[in-house]
Amino acid sequence: MLKGFLIILLVIVVLIIAFIVGIIILGTYFNPFQLAFLINFDIVNTNDIDIWITPIGRTEGGRYYSPLPGKGFKKHYNKLLPANGSISIEYDWDDIAFAYILIKTSDESYYVMETDIGLYISEDGKSFGCCNYREKSRYLIPPLSELMECPEYFILCTRGKAIEYDSIEDHMPIKPRPEWQRGFKTVPESNRLEKDHAPTPYSSEEIREGCPPGRTMLFRCTVPEKPDYFKVMAFENCDIERACFQEYSLDSGGNLIGEKQNSQLNWTDLQQHASFSKTETMLSMVAIETELGYFQCWHYTVQTESGGKKKETHYYFSKTNPGPPVLLIEKVENKTILKMTMIVNSRYLIISFPLKHFQHKPAKMYSMDDSGNPKSNKIDADF
Repeated sequence: MLKGFLIILLVIVVLIIAFIVGIIILGTYFNPFQLAFLINFDIVNTNDIDIWITPIGRTEGGRYYSPLPGKGFKKHYNKLLPANGSISIEYDWDDIAFAYILIKTSDESYYVMETDIGLYISEDGKSFGCCNYREKSRYLIPPLSELMECPEYFILCTRGKAIEYDSIEDHMPIKPRPEWQRGFKTVPESNRLEKDHAPTPYSSEEIREGCPPGRTMLFRCTVPEKPDYFKVMAFENCDIERACFQEYSLDSGGNLIGEKQNSQLNWTDLQQHASFSKTETMLSMVAIETELGYFQCWHYTVQTESGGKKKETHYYFSKTNPGPPVLLIEKVENKTILKMTMIVNSRYLIISFPLKHFQHKPAKMYSMDDSGNPKSNKIDADF
């Protein structure tokens, strides 16, 4: 009798445990909150050999690098990417800031490729903010000879492990990297809209792909002897022909300055904004470091006249973020009258004030050679 009772009790306990485990598993895989943050991107292998890839990022609120989390308990690591093939990755962008793709070959060689990092640093400088929607939906793995060797501390991530780091500075890029995301060293001639104009940094198609509905950018605007203010540019109901976006300005407390402006333009009209007279334009390649991150840039220096005074405008267009420049500087008679710095580049962003998570620090510029590599670690300018 007692034995039968114990068996029944054991069965009940097992069923309860199985029920709880089932609820946890179902809740994990079909959690509507998690599903809301799942997105996809593709990785394309341009090499003639098979490789194994591990996309990693910095975890939210922690001091770790980890493989990107997928649906449920899944992690993306050591995935086979066939020669000249592609793979689709689905991950939860709300929990991690995607930063690198680790690459392993059959002979156990390891490489690392930076992604289009757009992160901010906490007010105390001790942690990265999290997390940004990826505007980019496709990453190309270039010839491996163009990539840097993977640091040893990252290799554990290729086995599905998370690694802790002692300080952010240890694992931030110490200098600009070669341009990996696009296969040309200067802006393409096909981007030239007018015969007597310099080519634009992006085609209209690239701008359209880089500015999907929901992309929101926040710029800090600095003018002499006045408080900083902020400008917001948010893309809304865009389609294949037209860009629909809203622009407005805020003071340092987040209060609206003036009225919100809604605009609709063809994508070519947006491209036209960066079409400048060839005789007034100098074009070079530089790398800059701002509070948003490191960017390989096309630097347009446009010299004109305004009211009989010499005006010089510097545009820094990121090679991997089609759209407005990440930094704009206007000078009249060699005196800076406006500096506009992109400090947020995200999607469906809710901006809250005060802006505690953004450090106001000078931008730095590094010169580059014709191959897109930094000439040295020397900083050419602070501005």
